[in-house]
Amino acid sequence: MDRKIYILGTSHEYQRNDDGCSPSSIVKFKNYLREICERYEVKAIAEEMSEEALAFFDRKISIPKQFTQEINIDHQYVDPTNEEKKKICIKPSGYFAQGVKFPENLQPKEVRGRSQEEADQLEWAEDLKREPVWLEKILALNMWPLLFICGSKHVESFKYLSVKQGISVKVANNNWKPID
Repeated sequence: MDRKIYILGTSHEYQRNDDGCSPSSIVKFKNYLREICERYEVKAIAEEMSEEALAFFDRKISIPKQFTQEINIDHQYVDPTNEEKKKICIKPSGYFAQGVKFPENLQPKEVRGRSQEEADQLEWAEDLKREPVWLEKILALNMWPLLFICGSKHVESFKYLSVKQGISVKVANNNWKPID
């Protein structure tokens, strides 16, 4: 079976249907998902998202998961849970980037005395540690071709990681946004 991933980079706000998203932007997002799934005969959608992250934003289900239920294909959230992150020594999201904004005595010691740019680099290094977990879960799902939805900053690094594992990859969109 030919293992093929189509990567769609976007903002997580569209995945979660954040309060700032207009109803028309969500319709456009679903229409774009439909277009990709039909064009490439996608069998499953995986996304950089977790039920914990959705709950943090007071959401129960992502737009891509709703969409997969409508068209009856498989779906998987692949971002590690907080418990999984702890087991594999990945710091929680925002650990470094948010720390610089607090008074120094409340900052993690790895952040104290660093610039926001340095803290952001440390945060990105932690973010990159999640990508192998995503790929592991996608490989376990074993449904091809697959559409993978992630934050736009992960498109190139996840593409590189996937290609290294012998997976054929096409970027469907580096940073999808609704066009008005």
